Amino acid sequence: MTTFASSPLSEADHRAQLCRAVIASTVGTAIEWYFAVGFVARPLGAAIFGHLSDRIGRKRMYLIGSVVTGVFGFIYFALLNTGMPSWIFIAIVLSFVPHDLMYGPQAALIAAPLIATALLAAFGSGYVIAVYILFCAIVSVVATVLLPDYTNRDISEEHA
Repeated sequence: MTTFASSPLSEADHRAQLCRAVIASTVGTAIEWYFAVGFVARPLGAAIFGHLSDRIGRKRMYLIGSVVTGVFGFIYFALLNTGMPSWIFIAIVLSFVPHDLMYGPQAALIAAPLIATALLAAFGSGYVIAVYILFCAIVSVVATVLLPDYTNRDISEEHA
């Protein structure tokens, strides 16, 4: 049986470890809340702003989202620079709104009038759109395979 000699921590070391534990648990909890809020807020916001874009127009909604995103950048970094976890959390949660203003109408604005409509009109079948999607997936896979893999490598010494 192995026994370990326990050495009591000094008061300063104990406080330092306690402080690190509190900070780590706070950061972990904030990250969990961020993902939980994002998990609920993003689809909800995209659905709301997607519906709104059907009423006022996708282009108009996307332009509104672009302007709000540009302005919100200053608010976002002002909140981050406070260094207060509660304000940082609020900044992150509020950043879903400008994102969703653009994300809701984006797919319909960009894809619908261009490729899908042209393919459907030219060939009269939805299968050609499926072939196009397959082609895009193949291009994405090939491009990703050709990228260098930096897993478990120190990239701080890489040169451009």
